[in-house]
Amino acid sequence: MSTALARGLTRRCPRCGSGGVFHRWLKMAPTCPTCGLEFEQEQGYWLGAVMLNTGITEGSFLGVFVGGMIVTWPDVPWVALLVVGVAMTVALPILLDPFTRTLWVALERSARRWSENDAPRYPTTIVRAPEGDA
Repeated sequence: MSTALARGLTRRCPRCGSGGVFHRWLKMAPTCPTCGLEFEQEQGYWLGAVMLNTGITEGSFLGVFVGGMIVTWPDVPWVALLVVGVAMTVALPILLDPFTRTLWVALERSARRWSENDAPRYPTTIVRAPEGDA
């Protein structure tokens, strides 16, 4: 698991470690070019990556804002803290997006264990009840 997480933190495929996972900074390939791992398993899959990104961004904002208040107390430069905080809140999600995506794939796949072909979790066929049952 630690290998997959380390690969996820460096924008690499968590399964094979390939580095060609992104076409551009915010454009991720649908599958790994080396091992064929499908990244998006289902609609809404990236919600976990968005939550990671939001948590890191808001935690950073809180740390800078509170840290700035503590360091400069009692003459707190409120406007400067707010400008720095807003700039961080705008820039960090864009900078963190590729890292949180690959980290999310690593966390999610590690939580449900790797399979040989990493098939989707849910069956693709519909099982119908017998005709006589209501």
